[in-house]
Amino acid sequence: MRIKRIMVATMALLLTGPVLAEKTAGEMVDDVGLAAQVKTNLIDSKVVDANDVNVEVDKGVVQLSGFVESEEQRREAANIANDIVGVKKVNNKLVVGSGKRSMGQTVEDQYIETKVNAALMAEKDTDAGDIDVEVRNGVVQLSGFVSSAAEKKRATEVAAGIEGVTKVDNALDLKN
Repeated sequence: MRIKRIMVATMALLLTGPVLAEKTAGEMVDDVGLAAQVKTNLIDSKVVDANDVNVEVDKGVVQLSGFVESEEQRREAANIANDIVGVKKVNNKLVVGSGKRSMGQTVEDQYIETKVNAALMAEKDTDAGDIDVEVRNGVVQLSGFVSSAAEKKRATEVAAGIEGVTKVDNALDLKN
């Protein structure tokens, strides 16, 4: 039993090694806490639908992405994030006016999202775990923090190559 625990701990260390090399443990905890606080405050908002907003944090830099219905919602989401102690900067990548979708379009968007995610996972030059994919009416938004400009460019190329994609909005930021 003890050998099994050691093996599991070793595997966990090997898998998290690259992540730990990029951030200290304190930075990881701080970023997770900031992301949770931003999301909680968005949920409490009477203006912003928190379900429409993705929140990513890298070393205190908050990235907001997704699709919202109005400029007011976009501004309010940024204000909410900016008001949190510890936030160094807010990159507001929210897209306004994605429009309403029919049930058929929603299903098609989910299918496209699945295909883009699968293609990013299969691509050796992208880390799909760092990239969030949202789709509205055939428009793909890529968000999150990636390691290089080359990875950012390749992610756009991969998404654009998926059938049904009408446009790619690359909202990816480079890791600090």
